[in-house]
Amino acid sequence: MNTSYRVTAGQLDPSAFLPLDGQGSLGASASGIAFATTTGDILEAACYGPGVFRLRGGPATRPDYGIVQGLAQPCAVVQSQPGTWTLTAGDGVFEIAPKPLSFRLLHKGVPVLQSCTDLRVDGSPRFPVLGRQRRGGQWLAALALASSEPVYGLGEQSGPLDKRGQRVRSAVAIAQDAGADRLQASTPFAWGPGARAGAKGGAWGVFVHTAGSVTHGVGNPGWSHRSYALVVDDEAVDLFFFAADAPAEILGLYAQLTGRAPIVPVWSLGLWVACERNEPVVATQVLAERLRERGVPCDVLVLDHRATAPIAAAGRGAGDRPDPRHPSGMRPGLRPGGQSGLRA
Repeated sequence: MNTSYRVTAGQLDPSAFLPLDGQGSLGASASGIAFATTTGDILEAACYGPGVFRLRGGPATRPDYGIVQGLAQPCAVVQSQPGTWTLTAGDGVFEIAPKPLSFRLLHKGVPVLQSCTDLRVDGSPRFPVLGRQRRGGQWLAALALASSEPVYGLGEQSGPLDKRGQRVRSAVAIAQDAGADRLQASTPFAWGPGARAGAKGGAWGVFVHTAGSVTHGVGNPGWSHRSYALVVDDEAVDLFFFAADAPAEILGLYAQLTGRAPIVPVWSLGLWVACERNEPVVATQVLAERLRERGVPCDVLVLDHRATAPIAAAGRGAGDRPDPRHPSGMRPGLRPGGQSGLRA
């Protein structure tokens, strides 16, 4: 049996993952509850504010990359019925049954998302709700999708905005072309508007907190058209769930958890003009002069990084070496505007 799943394999083998089921509560806190599990891992459920809940399994030895800015918040933790615990904050409720493991996310009393319910012909689960590779390093999580429910998000991706039916890989890297599965602005955050538009309920979101790559089988027929399966390349699985009235609020909760972008300088909102590729730096000065002569407003001139690389390399020394922020021959009126831009 393979010890890990790879996208190129095309098919997902759920039997390669050990199902994670609870073996008893380890106690509740003001913000959540923890369970011992059949694999020896600790399973934790916690609240991060109204409508935001965290489900985490596996060792806690990973570095903190500062992705999550939010902190655990107090919530009502009760055993609503034998074998079932609920975490309640505002209009959001996270309901978890440890054995066999299952969970539901509710908004204003209406379920908006739940763990996988897909079954095989013999009645056994198609996927474990949470499972890990026997040797560690990779996890599987599976959610249920309602019929015809669209799923959006996952950052910069090629293809339709609705990811339903697709298999998408989230892996941040410098992409050489727009069709690559390793893109510079992909993110393992997906959301759905809810299966019943106009009816009682709400929208939902899920964020995989990891610095590793994630493969999303979003109702993909090769895996399961009724499930959203996630394969996470990490030593632990760490999921955040969001529930709110509308998708805009889901995006707000996600931004609140991970931090909002800083306010950009005013000049960066103006007109940017890109120079021709492979043009020498001196050509940028000529372009700037022509723009000024013709009265064309311009805030930033974007240089070809290959043209500026030798200047940056030469500027790493001291003394007689040129300053990369003020290349030799450039008029003082051009000021640095970023890593690869000059303010005109």
